[in-house]
Amino acid sequence: MAGELQPVETNWIELKDRLDALVPPFAHEIFLMECLVAGTTHVRNVGEKTEKLAPGDRLTLLRDPDNEYDPQAIGVFVNGSVRVGWIPQDRNEVVSRLMDAGKVVYAKLQSRETTESGWLKMEIGVFLHDI
Repeated sequence: MAGELQPVETNWIELKDRLDALVPPFAHEIFLMECLVAGTTHVRNVGEKTEKLAPGDRLTLLRDPDNEYDPQAIGVFVNGSVRVGWIPQDRNEVVSRLMDAGKVVYAKLQSRETTESGWLKMEIGVFLHDI
């Protein structure tokens, strides 16, 4: 029948790409906190994995609710798949709840330096993408 809506065949990745391309005039990022990335000393070759990062680069945050040490654990990832550390346990409760509620939360690198003792010190800002 003319004028009827027809179903659109698409997949989630195509839809997400289309939605990512649209930025509503009221969408903005909300700064939540800054922190040091925890656990970088436990990541093999972390310096190599992060050497191309520059301040302002976006990092992926992924929840790990099955983490045996912390049920609010949030991993910090480069390129979406290479874990380089964690949001510190004493700072992750509110962010994990936001993520569990389906909110888009991500990080941006603020600074990166290797100390004299060899520790990779990464400071990040954590942001909520509000739409």
